[in-house]
Formats: sequence, structure tokens, C-alpha cells
Amino acid sequence: MEFGTTTNYSSRSFLDAEMSTRHIMLLPGLASNSRYFFRVVSTIGTNVATLGGFTFSTAGELIVDNPDATYTGAWTVGTSAVDKYLNDYRYTGTAATSSEEAKFRPTITTPGKYDVYVWFSQGGNRATNANYVILDSFGTEAAVIDQTINGGSWQSIGTNKNFYRGTNGYVRLDNGPSQAAKVVIADAVRFVYDPRQDLGMAGEVPAWWSSFFFPTNVSAAADPDGDGYSNYAEYVGGTRPEDSSSKLQFAIENSGNSATVFFAPYYPDRFYRLQSIGSLVATNWTTLTNAPTRSGDSGVFILPAPTSGFYRLQITLIP
Repeated sequence: MEFGTTTNYSSRSFLDAEMSTRHIMLLPGLASNSRYFFRVVSTIGTNVATLGGFTFSTAGELIVDNPDATYTGAWTVGTSAVDKYLNDYRYTGTAATSSEEAKFRPTITTPGKYDVYVWFSQGGNRATNANYVILDSFGTEAAVIDQTINGGSWQSIGTNKNFYRGTNGYVRLDNGPSQAAKVVIADAVRFVYDPRQDLGMAGEVPAWWSSFFFPTNVSAAADPDGDGYSNYAEYVGGTRPEDSSSKLQFAIENSGNSATVFFAPYYPDRFYRLQSIGSLVATNWTTLTNAPTRSGDSGVFILPAPTSGFYRLQITLIP
């Protein structure tokens, strides 16, 4: 796959040389909230076929403005506040018992962890304890916001909230409790995908990756294809967890007083190091300092003075 932020297709994926009618390409290191163009290049013998003109977008932020929210009870459209988000907002008076609600429901296409923010216009007649509730995949979390201050900007009401694909999650704002001559403002809610989860924090694979390969979320320790590598190890290595034949390629070639170590696939956003040990009975592997270079779809280490023993490849996701 050749891809890029323009139709110049400045990057390309690892070449999958397997003769198959179904290929899966992992494209790490993409910018968030961005549109990419891509084309697929297939070869058989000397015949080359290129299919182009496709696009995809990476996860970033989703904003639900007040016209797209759903309302229970009486809400009034307002336009006079200078610090509103876009064209207008909704407001309603506070009440001892909540009778009005506004729900901001995003359409999640990339499941995972999101930070949640709200926008409102501030004013002296705003509630000092506006009640927001976040409903994500694991339950609810409440947040109380003083709308008399900090208006006209995004204010955090929750971090690392888990949302499955679809429209089940939402943010709800109600109009309780009662405050004399006060209103609550429903303007906009922002859901921001946290790209740090793609680094496999705490040994977990990203939710989007897990949901792509498996119908339900699978723990990082699972090994569905039985090849001895966990889902997390397969994600870090860039191999396919549902195919036992999808393995990291690793080879050493000796040439006189030097040796060349090849491995594939090679991804620019991974940190690769060789480790060596004299005997497999020992446990003290030594991490070598030399870094690999890229050669086509492979990474290459040059060992100018290799010693007899054993070598293995260490792969780390770059934070």
C-alpha cells in the first residue's frame, strides 16, 4: 500500500509477499485527525496492477454541537453570547427536580479512550453547579461545572473514557438543582481520541485493533492463532494475530569478519535493538547499541565483529 496526505503517496507499507486474496496492512505512526490518500499495488510475476483514488481518516476529535443534540423539556435557542460555540446555544432555567435534559451523542467509528470537553458561554446568570454526566462503555461519571466562569473555551469533564464503536455513549446535561434566576447552557461537547493508547500502555493493544481482528475485546495475554505470541506481541511486531503463518522474519548472514542481520517487517515508529547471549542456559542478554537501517521492507543490522552465540530482536513502541 502506498499512502500519504496528498496523492503523491509519499509513504508505503511493508510488502506482503504472501499469495493471497486477503491482505491486512498495519500503518503505524500516522498523524491523528488527518485525511490520507492511498492506493494498492499488486504484483504477480512481472505484471503490476495499481488501484488508487481511495481515502481514509484517522481518529482525532469529534464535536457534537447543540443543534445535533437531543432535548427533553423546554430549551430556548440563544445567540447573543459573544463566547458561544459557532452560531447558537440552548438554555433552560434550573429546577429543584431535574426536568430538562440535553444529550450530546457522538458517532464513534474508532473505539478507544477519549478525553471529553464541554463548551458554554459564561455569564452572571449561569448555574454555578451545572450537572454533566458521561456515559461510556463502562458506566457513568458525573462532573459539576461552574458556568459563570471559564466560558468560551473547552473545559475538561473526563479523561480516558472508553467508548465502543457506535452511538451508545453520550454526555448528558440536566437543569438541577434549583438556583434563583439561573440557567444552564448547552452548547457543544468535544470527544478527543488519546493517541497514547496506540503505544500499548500497560501491555494492552488499542481497542480499534482488537475490535478489528476479534468480535469482542480480547486480553493482551490471549493467543488466538496459537503461534506462541500474545496479541500485544503481535501488535508490537506488526504481525497478524489471527494467522499463525504471519511471523516476524529474522535471519543472519555471515561474511568474513562481519555479519548482517535482517528482519521484517520494519516500521519507522518502532525502536529496534539486537540482543546477544553466549549460551541459552544463561539469562543475561546484552543489548547492543547499534541501530538498524532500512533496506526496502526490511531492517538491517551490521555487526562488524560478531561473536559466537545467539541473537534476538527487541522491539519497543516509541512513546
